[in-house]
Amino acid sequence: MAAETLASQRHKASYKNATKRNTQMDESVFGATRMSGHNASVISRAQNDSIKSLLGDNAATISMNDLTRMKMTASGKFDRQSQDDQAAAAYNKEQMRLKAEARKEKMRQLEEERKLKVPPTEIEVERARA
Repeated sequence: MAAETLASQRHKASYKNATKRNTQMDESVFGATRMSGHNASVISRAQNDSIKSLLGDNAATISMNDLTRMKMTASGKFDRQSQDDQAAAAYNKEQMRLKAEARKEKMRQLEEERKLKVPPTEIEVERARA
């Protein structure tokens, strides 16, 4: 979804609050709220406090995207994928170079055939006689 401006978020929130009296309203019409994301979970303050007490003050939380990126980096998957991408790019470049060489050779051949079909000029005829 496109980035929302602060004004559009306020408008959406005020519209949502004004229509709360309608109990048949579908909440999915308004989309995700500002705080939620693809991997966000909503927990109560008590649950949050109990998690913090178990982890201590030095704990940090990271998103699922960061965790996935860290796992891929640690397993070497990024390096392998980078090498595979480089090999594929090199292969494609070589194929394009070979096509270009074949095209150039074809053009040279056609040029030679064209030169043989063109009658010689007067100057070329005189040079051939001499």
